[in-house]
Amino acid sequence: RAGPAMAPPGQGEHGGAPKPKKRRNPLAVAVGICAGVTLGGIVIKHVTNNGLLSLNLPRRKTVEVYLKHGQTVGELVCHYVGEYTQENLEQVQRLNKGVLDDMDLVQPGTKIKLPDNRKPQLASAEAEWWNKRGLGAEEGE
Repeated sequence: RAGPAMAPPGQGEHGGAPKPKKRRNPLAVAVGICAGVTLGGIVIKHVTNNGLLSLNLPRRKTVEVYLKHGQTVGELVCHYVGEYTQENLEQVQRLNKGVLDDMDLVQPGTKIKLPDNRKPQLASAEAEWWNKRGLGAEEGE
């Protein structure tokens, strides 16, 4: 039984020059992967922002407080958000569009929404017990 004609070694299937092996450029592969990941992230962001996909993402806890007489927005930022930084101030302004247009001219009684980054405090007796054993956070940390 005769099989299909075989090309002599060093030649392609149809008697022409041998087919060169395709080598993938590692940089091109990496760029392709990055582009795919980026495009996927953009699509997911677009879909979730337009309400087409409902994801149960954790929301940051916020608290609403009223500015008291003699109190500053900076004091509230330090107490609830953490540090008094430009980034934290901008975050507070984004949460309070139309209310905190000018951070220097905020009237007492103004309702302000703040991210609540405070850590829960242990009851004093429980905190004492843990601190005596060197296992808890000391006051002021």
